[in-house]
Amino acid sequence: METPLGARQQLAFLTTLLVAGGRTVPVDQLVDGIWSEDPPARAIGVIRTYASRLRGQLAGSGVDIIHRAGGYAATVPAGALDLDEFEEHVAAGRLSAALALHRGEPLAGVPGPLAERHRARLLERIGQVVEARIDADLAAGRGADVIVELTALIAEQPLRERWRGQLMTALYQSGRQSDALAVYADARRILTEELGCEPGPELREVHRQILTEEMVVAPRGAAPRPAQLPAAPTDLTGRDAVIGALAGRTPPIVALTGPGGVGKTAVALTLAHHWRNRYPDGQLHVDLRGVDADPRDPADVLADFLRALGAEVPDGLPGRAALYRSMLADRELLVVLDNARDLAQVTPLLPGAAGSSVLITSRTALDGLAGAEAVELTALSRSSSVDLLARIVGPGRIAAEPDAADAVAAACGGLPLALRVAGARLAKRPGWSVAALSERLADESGRLDQLRAGDFTVEAAFALSYRQLDQESARAFRLLAVAPAGLVSLAAAAALLDRPARAADELLESLVDCGLLRTPAAGQYDYHDLLRLYARKCGKYEDSPAERAAALDRLLAHYLDEPGAEAAHRGGPHRAGLLIKR
Repeated sequence: METPLGARQQLAFLTTLLVAGGRTVPVDQLVDGIWSEDPPARAIGVIRTYASRLRGQLAGSGVDIIHRAGGYAATVPAGALDLDEFEEHVAAGRLSAALALHRGEPLAGVPGPLAERHRARLLERIGQVVEARIDADLAAGRGADVIVELTALIAEQPLRERWRGQLMTALYQSGRQSDALAVYADARRILTEELGCEPGPELREVHRQILTEEMVVAPRGAAPRPAQLPAAPTDLTGRDAVIGALAGRTPPIVALTGPGGVGKTAVALTLAHHWRNRYPDGQLHVDLRGVDADPRDPADVLADFLRALGAEVPDGLPGRAALYRSMLADRELLVVLDNARDLAQVTPLLPGAAGSSVLITSRTALDGLAGAEAVELTALSRSSSVDLLARIVGPGRIAAEPDAADAVAAACGGLPLALRVAGARLAKRPGWSVAALSERLADESGRLDQLRAGDFTVEAAFALSYRQLDQESARAFRLLAVAPAGLVSLAAAAALLDRPARAADELLESLVDCGLLRTPAAGQYDYHDLLRLYARKCGKYEDSPAERAAALDRLLAHYLDEPGAEAAHRGGPHRAGLLIKR
């Protein structure tokens, strides 16, 4: 959200403090920089007023205006300024990502000589980064891709010799030697007429190499530009906060985690399409099939990536990983690793140097992934759930039955996959009312059977995660569902599972790590509503009635033996006994 910042001179005051980087700017320098030779009679008082107003307008933003002896300074949270983000990208070699932050004239509309000096400095810095990025394009043989850009840049700054030399190189790479020589002739004419001097030694050397045909031309096609991103979803709903927090930045590694069906792939593809223009060397994408019975071998994935980059594929994982890192060392690519199994599968696929970024999705928490920004996706809010249904079914049908739509959303527990399946059923059955589906979903014992659209089911998505569990973890997943809905403490879970507290803790935390349990607080666990139903269904088929009854008895005995606090938390042993179905 944009905050109005008042008069143009007040904006100039704020801008001066921000670009000072936390340093104190003396009052006399502020007066000269804002008003130059025509300050108001009470300029110091006006500045004091600006500072007071800005403190109120910026409250809650993390930015504060501080008065220090002889001047003012601004404190700014790390990463809040796009200038800082720009320099971080440049330092990491992500030149296109840095330049994507440049939109229009820097400090546009900010008055005063000080702002004008900062504007000139910023434009020069941007020009330097543009030069560096074009150098990378020329080194990769992409001269033809930058001719139009360089022509426009020279039209704006005809005396900038570096861009002239780059345009000559780009034209020569494209087989246009005579055009390249004409650019030099034009540069020489303008420099002579405007400045009374000859071109500098760097431009003269480019001219000599073209004239004598000594210039080494990077072969076109030596660096293919893969564009492997699948289409982004058109109906992503309820993820504005996540997209907003990440779309304007490009961290080196982002890991999106969460249970099956929570929409990790949809968010990842949306982010990837936001970012793709910041990566001039292209995008790589792979479905790692991490929860399938046959997940992708990293060596095979690397072979595909290397072929997409135009390389010969060496034998073995170590050789392929080394060549992959070498090829990405001087490039800017976006790598999307969807549906990762674990850290071992992901690690060989990570670039070895800054410049490229990696976007990972996984049901498993990828602990130990150095430098990664972890984002856990959770269920949608009720209103977002209803909005998603409206996008699938049609806003008219949902608006006509708001209570029934709310009931369907509640039955789906905010899980995007479940909402999509439910919406698909309604969309394919125009004669059904929304209430008809909500009535079918009201019965918990058959809810998962109703969340089916053709061969696509919510239960199948859960089964992929469940089949990855070892025998002991699978038993814990099933038996914990014997407890009534709500939080279960570690002590209660240990009693129910008939395991020591430490062993129970390891089992439950492993289920949290793979997205089958939640832990809203230390020592407290619960299921997503649909996962609880799935766990009970698995228990019905895999555990005997005697095993489930024994687990229930242990849980009730625990509640009876525990101090009153836990019994009260659970609603008491009698209430628990009434809610549990053996």
